[in-house]
Amino acid sequence: MHRFHYQATNSEQTVVHGELTAESVADAVRELEQQGLILNSIERVVVSAPLASAQRNDFWQRISRVIDKRKNWIPAIAALANETPPGPSRRALQQLVAKLQGNLTPEEFLSKRSTAALLPLLNSSDRESPDSRQLQSWLGMLDEQLKSSLHIRRSFYYPLFLVGVCLLLTVFFAVTIIPTFRTMFGEFGLRLPPPTLLTLWFSAQLTQHALRTLVFGCLLGGGCVLLVSQWRRHAITNRIFGRFVAGSSSNLLAMSTLCSTLAELLQMKIPVEEAIRLSGTSCEHSYFSIAAAQLSKELKHSGFRIEQTRSIYRFPRLLQLALTSRNPDGVNVELIRELAELYRHRAQLRSNWIFESLPSLVIVFVGGLVAFVIVSLFLPLVSMITSLA
Repeated sequence: MHRFHYQATNSEQTVVHGELTAESVADAVRELEQQGLILNSIERVVVSAPLASAQRNDFWQRISRVIDKRKNWIPAIAALANETPPGPSRRALQQLVAKLQGNLTPEEFLSKRSTAALLPLLNSSDRESPDSRQLQSWLGMLDEQLKSSLHIRRSFYYPLFLVGVCLLLTVFFAVTIIPTFRTMFGEFGLRLPPPTLLTLWFSAQLTQHALRTLVFGCLLGGGCVLLVSQWRRHAITNRIFGRFVAGSSSNLLAMSTLCSTLAELLQMKIPVEEAIRLSGTSCEHSYFSIAAAQLSKELKHSGFRIEQTRSIYRFPRLLQLALTSRNPDGVNVELIRELAELYRHRAQLRSNWIFESLPSLVIVFVGGLVAFVIVSLFLPLVSMITSLA
Protein backbone atom coordinates (compact mmCIF):
# COMPACT_ATOMS: atom_id res chain seq x y z
CA MET A 1 0.00 0.00 0.00
CA HIS A 2 1.19 3.49 -0.87
CA ARG A 3 0.14 6.93 0.33
CA PHE A 4 -0.84 9.59 -2.20
CA HIS A 5 -1.36 13.33 -1.85
CA TYR A 6 -4.01 14.67 -4.22
CA GLN A 7 -5.67 17.90 -5.36
CA ALA A 8 -9.18 17.59 -6.76
CA THR A 9 -12.38 19.53 -7.46
CA ASN A 10 -15.67 18.49 -5.87
CA SER A 11 -19.23 18.89 -7.15
CA GLU A 12 -19.39 22.42 -5.71
CA GLN A 13 -16.37 23.44 -7.84
CA THR A 14 -14.24 23.79 -4.72
CA VAL A 15 -10.60 22.69 -4.77
CA VAL A 16 -9.85 20.18 -2.01
CA HIS A 17 -6.61 18.58 -0.85
CA GLY A 18 -6.14 15.29 0.91
CA GLU A 19 -4.37 11.96 1.27
CA LEU A 20 -5.43 8.40 0.63
CA THR A 21 -3.92 4.93 0.64
CA ALA A 22 -4.02 2.66 -2.40
CA GLU A 23 -2.09 -0.09 -4.15
CA SER A 24 -1.32 2.06 -7.20
CA VAL A 25 -2.02 5.40 -8.85
CA ALA A 26 -4.80 3.83 -10.93
CA ASP A 27 -6.53 2.52 -7.81
CA ALA A 28 -6.21 5.93 -6.16
CA VAL A 29 -7.72 7.69 -9.20
CA ARG A 30 -10.56 5.15 -9.34
CA GLU A 31 -11.33 5.68 -5.65
CA LEU A 32 -11.43 9.45 -6.09
CA GLU A 33 -13.79 9.13 -9.05
CA GLN A 34 -16.08 6.95 -6.95
CA GLN A 35 -16.20 9.81 -4.43
CA GLY A 36 -17.36 12.19 -7.16
CA LEU A 37 -14.11 14.15 -7.31
CA ILE A 38 -12.43 15.46 -10.45
CA LEU A 39 -8.69 14.87 -10.08
CA ASN A 40 -6.34 17.80 -10.73
CA SER A 41 -3.03 16.34 -9.55
CA ILE A 42 -1.74 13.41 -7.53
CA GLU A 43 1.68 12.44 -6.24
CA ARG A 44 3.02 9.61 -4.19
CA VAL A 45 4.17 10.45 -0.67
CA VAL A 46 7.68 9.14 -0.18
CA VAL A 47 8.19 8.53 3.51
CA SER A 48 11.87 8.71 4.34
CA ALA A 49 13.04 6.10 6.77
CA PRO A 50 14.55 7.33 10.03
CA LEU A 51 18.24 7.91 9.86
CA ALA A 52 20.23 4.76 10.36
CA SER A 53 22.51 4.51 13.34
CA ALA A 54 25.60 4.68 11.14
CA GLN A 55 24.34 7.85 9.46
CA ARG A 56 23.58 9.49 12.81
CA ASN A 57 27.02 8.60 14.12
CA ASP A 58 28.55 10.03 10.95
CA PHE A 59 26.99 13.49 11.23
CA TRP A 60 27.59 13.63 14.99
CA GLN A 61 31.25 12.93 14.29
CA ARG A 62 31.29 15.76 11.74
CA ILE A 63 29.83 18.16 14.31
CA SER A 64 32.29 16.95 16.94
CA ARG A 65 35.27 17.54 14.64
CA VAL A 66 34.17 21.12 14.07
CA ILE A 67 33.51 21.77 17.76
CA ASP A 68 36.89 20.34 18.73
CA LYS A 69 38.50 23.30 16.94
CA ARG A 70 37.36 25.55 19.79
CA LYS A 71 40.66 25.00 21.63
CA ASN A 72 42.37 27.08 18.92
CA TRP A 73 40.22 30.09 19.80
CA ILE A 74 40.22 29.92 23.59
CA PRO A 75 43.43 32.02 24.02
CA ALA A 76 42.02 34.86 21.90
CA ILE A 77 38.70 34.91 23.77
CA ALA A 78 40.48 34.70 27.14
CA ALA A 79 42.73 37.62 26.17
CA LEU A 80 39.69 39.66 25.18
CA ALA A 81 38.06 38.85 28.53
CA ASN A 82 41.15 40.07 30.41
CA GLU A 83 41.16 43.35 28.47
CA THR A 84 37.43 43.99 28.94
CA PRO A 85 36.54 46.38 31.82
CA PRO A 86 35.03 44.71 34.90
CA GLY A 87 31.31 44.20 34.57
CA PRO A 88 28.69 41.89 33.03
CA SER A 89 30.49 41.78 29.64
CA ARG A 90 33.71 40.56 31.21
CA ARG A 91 31.88 37.96 33.30
CA ALA A 92 30.02 36.73 30.20
CA LEU A 93 33.32 36.26 28.33
CA GLN A 94 34.89 34.48 31.30
CA GLN A 95 31.89 32.15 31.52
CA LEU A 96 32.20 31.48 27.78
CA VAL A 97 35.89 30.58 28.19
CA ALA A 98 35.01 28.24 31.08
CA LYS A 99 32.38 26.50 28.94
CA LEU A 100 34.77 26.10 26.01
CA GLN A 101 37.44 24.62 28.28
CA GLY A 102 34.97 22.03 29.56
CA ASN A 103 34.17 18.67 28.01
CA LEU A 104 31.15 19.72 25.94
CA THR A 105 29.14 17.26 23.89
CA PRO A 106 27.76 18.46 20.53
CA GLU A 107 24.24 18.64 22.01
CA GLU A 108 25.47 20.76 24.94
CA PHE A 109 27.49 23.03 22.65
CA LEU A 110 24.52 23.70 20.39
CA SER A 111 21.97 24.09 23.21
CA LYS A 112 23.35 27.46 24.40
CA ARG A 113 23.23 30.66 22.40
CA SER A 114 26.63 31.85 23.68
CA THR A 115 28.49 28.76 22.44
CA ALA A 116 26.38 28.17 19.32
CA ALA A 117 27.34 31.67 18.18
CA LEU A 118 30.90 30.35 17.73
CA LEU A 119 29.84 27.73 15.19
CA PRO A 120 30.36 29.96 12.10
CA LEU A 121 33.88 30.74 13.29
CA LEU A 122 34.75 27.10 14.00
CA ASN A 123 33.18 25.82 10.80
CA SER A 124 35.14 28.26 8.64
CA SER A 125 38.54 27.26 10.03
CA ASP A 126 40.07 24.16 8.47
CA ARG A 127 43.61 24.70 9.74
CA GLU A 128 45.14 23.88 13.08
CA SER A 129 45.86 27.54 13.87
CA PRO A 130 43.26 30.29 13.72
CA ASP A 131 43.05 32.50 10.66
CA SER A 132 43.77 36.14 11.54
CA ARG A 133 41.06 37.53 9.25
CA GLN A 134 38.43 35.23 10.69
CA LEU A 135 39.55 36.10 14.20
CA GLN A 136 39.43 39.82 13.43
CA SER A 137 35.96 39.52 11.94
CA TRP A 138 34.56 37.57 14.88
CA LEU A 139 36.22 39.79 17.49
CA GLY A 140 34.86 42.85 15.70
CA MET A 141 31.34 41.45 15.88
CA LEU A 142 31.82 40.53 19.54
CA ASP A 143 33.20 43.98 20.32
CA GLU A 144 30.12 45.51 18.69
CA GLN A 145 27.88 43.36 20.88
CA LEU A 146 29.80 44.34 24.03
CA LYS A 147 29.57 48.04 23.17
CA SER A 148 25.86 47.65 22.54
CA SER A 149 25.42 45.92 25.90
CA LEU A 150 27.35 48.73 27.64
CA HIS A 151 25.26 51.36 25.84
CA ILE A 152 22.05 49.63 26.95
CA ARG A 153 23.16 49.54 30.59
CA ARG A 154 24.16 53.20 30.52
CA SER A 155 20.85 54.15 28.95
CA PHE A 156 19.15 52.95 32.14
CA TYR A 157 21.01 55.37 34.43
CA TYR A 158 19.02 58.50 33.64
CA PRO A 159 15.57 56.77 33.64
CA LEU A 160 16.39 55.15 36.99
CA PHE A 161 17.44 58.54 38.35
CA LEU A 162 14.11 60.01 37.21
CA VAL A 163 12.19 57.13 38.77
CA GLY A 164 14.04 57.71 42.05
CA VAL A 165 13.19 61.42 41.95
CA CYS A 166 9.57 60.51 41.22
CA LEU A 167 9.43 58.19 44.25
CA LEU A 168 10.94 60.88 46.49
CA LEU A 169 8.42 63.45 45.24
CA THR A 170 5.57 61.00 45.77
CA VAL A 171 6.62 60.29 49.36
CA PHE A 172 7.15 64.02 50.01
CA PHE A 173 3.69 64.91 48.69
CA ALA A 174 2.05 62.04 50.57
CA VAL A 175 3.65 62.93 53.92
CA THR A 176 3.67 66.75 53.91
CA ILE A 177 1.26 68.29 51.39
CA ILE A 178 -1.62 65.86 50.89
CA PRO A 179 -2.52 65.57 54.64
CA THR A 180 -3.00 69.36 54.71
CA PHE A 181 -5.43 69.15 51.80
CA ARG A 182 -7.23 66.24 53.51
CA THR A 183 -7.81 68.35 56.62
CA MET A 184 -9.03 71.29 54.54
CA PHE A 185 -11.42 69.12 52.56
CA GLY A 186 -12.84 67.73 55.81
CA GLU A 187 -13.41 71.20 57.27
CA PHE A 188 -15.28 72.40 54.18
CA GLY A 189 -17.23 69.13 53.85
CA LEU A 190 -16.53 68.92 50.13
CA ARG A 191 -17.70 66.07 47.95
CA LEU A 192 -14.49 64.64 46.53
CA PRO A 193 -14.13 63.28 42.98
CA PRO A 194 -12.57 59.82 42.38
CA PRO A 195 -9.04 61.13 41.46
CA THR A 196 -8.88 63.04 44.75
CA LEU A 197 -10.11 60.04 46.74
CA LEU A 198 -7.42 57.88 45.12
CA THR A 199 -4.69 60.41 45.98
CA LEU A 200 -5.87 60.70 49.60
CA TRP A 201 -6.08 56.92 49.94
CA PHE A 202 -2.53 56.47 48.68
CA SER A 203 -1.27 59.15 51.08
CA ALA A 204 -3.03 57.43 53.98
CA GLN A 205 -1.39 54.12 53.09
CA LEU A 206 2.06 55.71 53.18
CA THR A 207 1.55 57.68 56.39
CA GLN A 208 -0.66 55.38 58.47
CA HIS A 209 0.37 51.93 57.18
CA ALA A 210 3.94 52.50 56.02
CA LEU A 211 5.28 49.01 56.87
CA ARG A 212 2.34 47.22 55.30
CA THR A 213 2.65 49.36 52.17
CA LEU A 214 6.39 48.65 51.95
CA VAL A 215 5.88 44.89 52.26
CA PHE A 216 3.07 44.96 49.70
CA GLY A 217 5.22 47.01 47.30
CA CYS A 218 8.10 44.54 47.61
CA LEU A 219 5.79 41.57 47.02
CA LEU A 220 4.14 43.29 44.07
CA GLY A 221 7.51 44.17 42.53
CA GLY A 222 8.83 40.63 43.02
CA GLY A 223 5.64 39.18 41.56
CA CYS A 224 5.89 41.41 38.50
CA VAL A 225 9.53 40.43 37.94
CA LEU A 226 8.63 36.73 38.27
CA LEU A 227 5.65 37.10 35.95
CA VAL A 228 7.70 38.89 33.28
CA SER A 229 10.53 36.33 33.49
CA GLN A 230 8.14 33.37 33.16
CA TRP A 231 6.22 35.16 30.40
CA ARG A 232 9.42 35.66 28.42
CA ARG A 233 10.77 32.19 29.25
CA HIS A 234 7.70 30.44 27.87
CA ALA A 235 7.20 32.97 25.02
CA ILE A 236 3.56 33.58 25.94
CA THR A 237 3.32 36.55 23.57
CA ASN A 238 4.29 34.33 20.62
CA ARG A 239 1.80 31.65 21.67
CA ILE A 240 -1.01 34.23 21.73
CA PHE A 241 -0.18 36.40 18.71
CA GLY A 242 2.04 34.05 16.66
CA ARG A 243 3.79 35.68 13.70
CA PHE A 244 2.23 39.08 14.45
CA VAL A 245 5.02 39.72 17.01
CA ALA A 246 7.84 38.37 14.83
CA GLY A 247 9.52 41.78 14.82
CA SER A 248 10.15 42.01 18.58
CA SER A 249 13.76 42.24 19.78
CA SER A 250 13.79 38.84 21.50
CA ASN A 251 12.34 37.15 18.41
CA LEU A 252 14.83 38.83 16.09
CA LEU A 253 17.79 37.76 18.25
CA ALA A 254 16.45 34.22 18.48
CA MET A 255 15.93 34.01 14.73
CA SER A 256 19.43 35.38 14.11
CA THR A 257 20.95 32.56 16.19
CA LEU A 258 18.63 29.94 14.69
CA CYS A 259 19.43 30.94 11.10
CA SER A 260 23.16 31.21 11.75
CA THR A 261 23.32 27.75 13.36
CA LEU A 262 21.08 26.25 10.68
CA ALA A 263 23.27 27.59 7.88
CA GLU A 264 26.44 26.16 9.42
CA LEU A 265 24.88 22.76 10.09
CA LEU A 266 23.60 22.55 6.52
CA GLN A 267 27.07 23.59 5.32
CA MET A 268 28.41 20.54 7.19
CA LYS A 269 25.95 18.36 5.21
CA ILE A 270 23.84 17.59 8.27
CA PRO A 271 20.37 16.28 7.25
CA VAL A 272 17.82 19.08 7.03
CA GLU A 273 15.49 17.68 9.69
CA GLU A 274 18.32 17.27 12.23
CA ALA A 275 19.78 20.69 11.38
CA ILE A 276 16.42 22.35 12.00
CA ARG A 277 15.97 20.58 15.34
CA LEU A 278 19.46 21.44 16.61
CA SER A 279 19.26 25.06 15.46
CA GLY A 280 15.94 25.38 17.27
CA THR A 281 17.53 24.42 20.59
CA SER A 282 20.42 26.84 20.04
CA CYS A 283 18.19 29.94 19.92
CA GLU A 284 16.97 29.38 23.53
CA HIS A 285 13.48 30.56 22.59
CA SER A 286 10.65 28.33 23.79
CA TYR A 287 8.26 29.04 20.91
CA PHE A 288 10.78 28.60 18.09
CA SER A 289 12.42 25.59 19.77
CA ILE A 290 9.08 23.76 19.86
CA ALA A 291 8.27 24.85 16.30
CA ALA A 292 11.65 23.59 15.05
CA ALA A 293 11.18 20.25 16.83
CA GLN A 294 7.71 19.82 15.31
CA LEU A 295 8.95 20.75 11.84
CA SER A 296 11.81 18.28 12.17
CA LYS A 297 9.38 15.56 13.26
CA GLU A 298 7.08 16.25 10.30
CA LEU A 299 9.97 16.09 7.84
CA LYS A 300 11.17 12.79 9.31
CA HIS A 301 7.90 10.90 9.43
CA SER A 302 5.49 12.42 6.91
CA GLY A 303 7.66 12.59 3.80
CA PHE A 304 6.33 16.07 3.01
CA ARG A 305 8.43 18.80 1.48
CA ILE A 306 9.15 21.74 3.76
CA GLU A 307 6.52 23.94 2.12
CA GLN A 308 3.86 21.24 2.68
CA THR A 309 4.32 21.01 6.44
CA ARG A 310 2.14 22.84 8.94
CA SER A 311 4.90 23.81 11.37
CA ILE A 312 6.68 25.94 8.77
CA TYR A 313 3.96 28.59 9.19
CA ARG A 314 4.99 29.16 12.82
CA PHE A 315 8.21 30.80 11.61
CA PRO A 316 8.57 34.34 10.23
CA ARG A 317 7.77 34.77 6.55
CA LEU A 318 11.38 35.54 5.60
CA LEU A 319 12.62 32.24 7.03
CA GLN A 320 9.80 30.38 5.29
CA LEU A 321 10.92 31.81 1.96
CA ALA A 322 14.56 30.98 2.73
CA LEU A 323 13.77 27.36 3.62
CA THR A 324 11.60 26.82 0.55
CA SER A 325 13.98 28.64 -1.82
CA ARG A 326 16.18 25.87 -3.15
CA ASN A 327 19.22 25.62 -5.39
CA PRO A 328 20.45 22.50 -7.20
CA ASP A 329 22.29 21.35 -4.05
CA GLY A 330 19.26 21.62 -1.75
CA VAL A 331 18.38 24.32 0.77
CA ASN A 332 19.95 27.69 -0.05
CA VAL A 333 22.57 27.96 2.72
CA GLU A 334 23.93 31.34 1.68
CA LEU A 335 20.47 32.87 1.74
CA ILE A 336 19.88 31.58 5.28
CA ARG A 337 23.28 32.92 6.37
CA GLU A 338 22.44 36.35 4.96
CA LEU A 339 19.08 36.19 6.70
CA ALA A 340 20.83 35.58 10.04
CA GLU A 341 22.88 38.75 9.55
CA LEU A 342 19.73 40.67 8.57
CA TYR A 343 17.92 39.56 11.74
CA ARG A 344 20.92 40.52 13.88
CA HIS A 345 21.11 43.98 12.31
CA ARG A 346 17.38 44.57 12.73
CA ALA A 347 17.54 43.50 16.39
CA GLN A 348 20.41 45.94 16.97
CA LEU A 349 18.51 48.83 15.38
CA ARG A 350 15.37 48.05 17.34
CA SER A 351 17.23 47.84 20.66
CA ASN A 352 18.96 51.17 20.00
CA TRP A 353 15.65 52.84 19.19
CA ILE A 354 13.92 51.49 22.29
CA PHE A 355 16.63 52.41 24.76
CA GLU A 356 17.23 55.84 23.24
CA SER A 357 13.53 56.67 23.63
CA LEU A 358 13.34 55.27 27.18
CA PRO A 359 14.39 58.53 28.99
CA SER A 360 11.72 60.51 27.13
CA LEU A 361 9.05 57.98 28.07
CA VAL A 362 10.08 58.11 31.73
CA ILE A 363 9.97 61.92 31.70
CA VAL A 364 6.44 61.78 30.29
CA PHE A 365 5.45 59.26 32.98
CA VAL A 366 6.91 61.31 35.84
CA GLY A 367 5.35 64.51 34.52
CA GLY A 368 1.99 62.82 34.12
CA LEU A 369 2.10 61.47 37.67
CA VAL A 370 2.95 64.87 39.18
CA ALA A 371 0.25 66.53 37.06
CA PHE A 372 -2.30 63.94 38.21
CA VAL A 373 -1.54 64.61 41.89
CA ILE A 374 -1.75 68.39 41.49
CA VAL A 375 -4.96 68.31 39.45
CA SER A 376 -6.62 65.81 41.81
CA LEU A 377 -5.86 68.05 44.82
CA PHE A 378 -7.25 71.20 43.23
CA LEU A 379 -10.32 69.66 41.58
CA PRO A 380 -12.50 69.99 44.73
CA LEU A 381 -11.47 73.63 45.18
CA VAL A 382 -12.32 74.41 41.56
CA SER A 383 -15.70 72.73 41.99
CA MET A 384 -16.37 74.71 45.18
CA ILE A 385 -15.47 78.05 43.57
CA THR A 386 -17.57 77.23 40.51
CA SER A 387 -20.58 76.40 42.67
CA LEU A 388 -20.25 79.69 44.61
CA ALA A 389 -20.16 81.67 41.38
